[in-house]
Amino acid sequence: MSQLEQLCVEVAGEEDSGRTLLLLVEGAIATAAATGDAGFAIVAHQAARASVLR
Repeated sequence: MSQLEQLCVEVAGEEDSGRTLLLLVEGAIATAAATGDAGFAIVAHQAARASVLR
């Protein structure tokens, strides 16, 4: 398990939600890198709050 995955699991409180959070984080990073638009971090944060971090 990567350090980022471990952190996501800790923040989310359980493994399945942590992996969902990891996908949101990594997707935001990849999309921001590909497009040059860091605003995707805001979108990922909103999605995480709505679905994972309740």
